[in-house]
Amino acid sequence: DSSSSSSSSSYYYYWASNITADVRKQDEIREAMRASYGAYEKYAFGFDEIQPKSLHGSNNQGGVSASVIDAIDTLHVMNLKEEYERARAHLLLDKKSGLENLASARLNQGISVFETNIRILGGLLSIYDLTSDEKFLERAVQVANAIAPAFDTNSGIPYTMINPFTKQGECFSFYQNSAVLADAGTLQLEFFTLADRTKDRKWYEYAKKTMDVILSYTPSTPNSIMSPSGLYPLFINPNTGKFTSDKSYAVGALGDSFYEYLIKSWRAFPNAQNRSKYRIEFDKSMHSVLQFMVSKFPKLTWQNGKELTDAWFLNDLKNGRQLLKMDHLACFISGALVLGAEHTSSKEIAREYLELAEHMTTLCRDFYHAQTSGLSPDVVVAASDSGSMYGTHNQNIQRPETVEAIFYMYRKTGDEKYRKWAWEIFQSMKQMYATTTGWTGIRDVRQATTSPQNRDDITQTFFFAETLKYLFLTFGSSDEINLNKWVFNTEAHPVKVSSTFTFPF
Repeated sequence: DSSSSSSSSSYYYYWASNITADVRKQDEIREAMRASYGAYEKYAFGFDEIQPKSLHGSNNQGGVSASVIDAIDTLHVMNLKEEYERARAHLLLDKKSGLENLASARLNQGISVFETNIRILGGLLSIYDLTSDEKFLERAVQVANAIAPAFDTNSGIPYTMINPFTKQGECFSFYQNSAVLADAGTLQLEFFTLADRTKDRKWYEYAKKTMDVILSYTPSTPNSIMSPSGLYPLFINPNTGKFTSDKSYAVGALGDSFYEYLIKSWRAFPNAQNRSKYRIEFDKSMHSVLQFMVSKFPKLTWQNGKELTDAWFLNDLKNGRQLLKMDHLACFISGALVLGAEHTSSKEIAREYLELAEHMTTLCRDFYHAQTSGLSPDVVVAASDSGSMYGTHNQNIQRPETVEAIFYMYRKTGDEKYRKWAWEIFQSMKQMYATTTGWTGIRDVRQATTSPQNRDDITQTFFFAETLKYLFLTFGSSDEINLNKWVFNTEAHPVKVSSTFTFPF
């Protein structure tokens, strides 16, 4: 199966050729990073996040220096040398840092296994791959050891939260005392990478066991909308390893990155044994997405009268019914589809994937374009009878998924409209987010006001890790993080494709 990983001549030109850097626009995005991260350094360095209105730090990730870790590979990619050196010194040398607290397992509070994996472990692996600095890999091993007790369950499905000091894990009652699909199913890229870089098989075993339990699920009615083949329920019990009876399916919140990691793991480890397993599963999933989760409209109309023609909307499923609700998070799917359209079993599947990716990216861009502020709501719903579309959660928290989709579509097609869209969105972000003391989210995107009342009080760590990185790379050449050689984790931390990983999927 691994032979399909080689670039056969027909696929050799999969990505658009002759993409060149737009240096002026990259400079402007770099300045946005310098300003927003600079405010964090000035007012909240070492905390997880900056609160630009209150002018102090907050610790929503457990106080583990999260912004520094989420930013450091972006600082490296943007060649912000001084900021990078300060970040490196903090993460590797500061014995009082939050990361040190986590790495030494002295942190005595519950932290999210998923968030720690994608932000902290993923960030450290990425900067290791970018710099070959062994000290970052040592840090990564320490972090993995700190969250490893979460896997100590009857089934091998990890708890949602882990206390590194007491080693006690727990799940949330509001998630049916179960683990979430996107949490348990978004570990293998980092853990397999860690196993490969350290040559320590145990990291592989943790994530492999988890994936085996998830993938052992079989739907009761595989060809129906009640429980479609390739789609997985959202909650799985760590004690039993069984999914709850809830018939809810989503590729947005709670489900998203599980599907993303099927195709990304397949790409990241071309010589894994039984490699086709994740590929086949991804294709089954996308087949059901195309069949049951895409609602096509000749036209959708916003409450302010703006229209989008030939609109494809991504819906959730619950008890056999389509729910026309779309999280901004679901906009990630375009990137997964672009990655999945290479090396497909048929040209028809590739065409279907790229057609859906294009329509989704167009819709997600419209989430921004149609608002007075130029920024997207966090959740949008559509009404099938009236063809109307409106935000139900109208805050914007600096999320990356739409600029991520645009990045992949531009790298695939070279179509300049995608750079135009990215630049429009960046200008809206700059206009709405920026203050002299940091960049904030917006409470109501239907208002173009930047008054303090319309601002939240946080710069999200993923704004540094993802939003600004994808924007910057959209205006870079195709050799800046070449997509044949690197795979982005779900926090936009790139890890190198590894030919030395040969464990079975």
